[in-house]
Amino acid sequence: MADTTFVNGITTIDAAWLNDINDMFYTLFASATTAAQARAAIGAGTGNGDFLADGTVPMTGSLSMGANPIIFEGSTADGFETTVNVVDPTADRTINYPNASGTLLLDGDIGVTVQGYDADTAKTDISNVWTANQTLGAGISLVFEGTTDDTNEGTLSSADVTADRTWTLPDKSGTVAMTSDITSGGITVATVQATTSGTAFDFTGIPAGTKRVVVMGSGVSLSGSDSFLVQIGDSGGIETSGYVSSTGINGGAATLTSTSGFVIYTITNASAWIWKMTIDLFESSSNTWIADVSSHDGSARIVTGTGSKSLSATLDRVRVTRTGTDTFDAGSVTIAYES
Repeated sequence: MADTTFVNGITTIDAAWLNDINDMFYTLFASATTAAQARAAIGAGTGNGDFLADGTVPMTGSLSMGANPIIFEGSTADGFETTVNVVDPTADRTINYPNASGTLLLDGDIGVTVQGYDADTAKTDISNVWTANQTLGAGISLVFEGTTDDTNEGTLSSADVTADRTWTLPDKSGTVAMTSDITSGGITVATVQATTSGTAFDFTGIPAGTKRVVVMGSGVSLSGSDSFLVQIGDSGGIETSGYVSSTGINGGAATLTSTSGFVIYTITNASAWIWKMTIDLFESSSNTWIADVSSHDGSARIVTGTGSKSLSATLDRVRVTRTGTDTFDAGSVTIAYES
């Protein structure tokens, strides 16, 4: 081999030796039958080794590297090199470089999976890559692997929008709730029941999570001297004891107490009463409820009352009845509840 010299850190190789190497390469090209044709196929032109004088090898065809990687020394000749290797392919693969200048993005530089891109080994803060607003193309979603590398991923996608939309995350920590996790929070009004006859009217199916029940009566009257009674219950049925309840006329001496339910003093059964009782959850651990009521019979008389009751389990039903053996003979009742 001819001598080599170093000029400004660049190895200079004798041109005659390069021609010898070219003679060895000509068999790599199917169209070349002579060394001169091999040089021409490579882009040598004159065949005197000048094709390497600027450190480049012009090529007009594909370069097959076999299983060997490409190794770059870099600007400093030392013990550190950059190796470009290829994972053993199981089918023909094509990797296209864009028609643009820039720096290659490695999987360790991005913290999410975008349309099938899987950064298995190094998921980091995406802020070191995305420094401005990013637009994902049609049908592209953000896919998160999660803490366990398996076949289950979380996908964040957008419905097809018909105008510009902005979704803003709040300035706080927490867990995102799905629509299925959120109750409506609205008020549900039960079907009105006529109280023109009968002795008790039940409202069932009150859902768990309810925190307020409002019991309402309009034009309700009884056949005798009983007072109205509201009872609550759970999956075990209506509970008829354990109440602490009292009621009376505002500014009057007449009062009535009951341990059988939340009582509403009627004064006289000749009147049709309008009343509203609100029952609020006071403590969920003991299923304790607090009730208050206001009522009037169309005159100047106002009846109020209050009470409390702890249930054995979660409230799911309410009953409207009376304190004795009277029957209902007019009006209607209903309930409303909310979470």
